[in-house]
Amino acid sequence: MKNYKGFTLIELMIVVAIVAVLAAIAYPSYQNYVKRTHRTEAQSMMLEIAQKLQSYKLVNGDYGKSNSTTAYATNPLKNPIIYGGTIAPREGSARYNLTITASPVASWLLTATPISTGAQKGDGALTLTHMGAQCWYKNKDDASGTCLSWSDR
Repeated sequence: MKNYKGFTLIELMIVVAIVAVLAAIAYPSYQNYVKRTHRTEAQSMMLEIAQKLQSYKLVNGDYGKSNSTTAYATNPLKNPIIYGGTIAPREGSARYNLTITASPVASWLLTATPISTGAQKGDGALTLTHMGAQCWYKNKDDASGTCLSWSDR
């Protein structure tokens, strides 16, 4: 009888089954990690916008809404000094729509809502106020429901 070297079909099928089980466990965990990473990017971008809004107010006396002759009076986010657009991130595939509600002098509310067809769908909306209040509405793609801290997972 000859001595063959190699694997039997059963041994290969066992290895394939083990790899399939590991992939079934690891892939959802990886997807959650990717969503959390994208959410953290959006939070960072929102903090950057907040800093620029405060700097803009310090220089100009308002958040860009009181002077109706400016091109950015209706939406300060479109001002290239503040942000320059209404989606996040600026490059790559868009994951969040950004909106800002600002009174001329006193306050603003920045909201990031996941794009309905994107990978962040169902992850939850984010808000940031002029007072620094940070809310994450987990599993709600609008800013309603229970306000969780940005640091919650």
